[in-house]
Amino acid sequence: MKRALLIGIDEYDSFAGLIGCVNDVGAVASLLARNDDNSPSFDCQRRTSTTGGVTRDELLGDFDALLAGGADIALAYFAGHGQGRNSDVVLVTKDGTAITPGIA
Repeated sequence: MKRALLIGIDEYDSFAGLIGCVNDVGAVASLLARNDDNSPSFDCQRRTSTTGGVTRDELLGDFDALLAGGADIALAYFAGHGQGRNSDVVLVTKDGTAITPGIA
């Protein structure tokens, strides 16, 4: 089994909005969901700012599910704001703040 978590955030509570991240998730999902012979490929879970489900706590749960046992391949795709912090990168979530921007 192959799992993919596809995250696209155009709208933020405390950061400038973006354009196209949600559309990118749709495009990537169509590429990953089926093989060239139209057989199923990745089981794609989409999380976008237009459908909800992109808060820090919700995404932490989604990452736990992505990395749970049973998958041969686990893929995460993120389209949105990133932020450098303490020699690390943070994926900024919809509810991110200056103090807690998202998921490191």
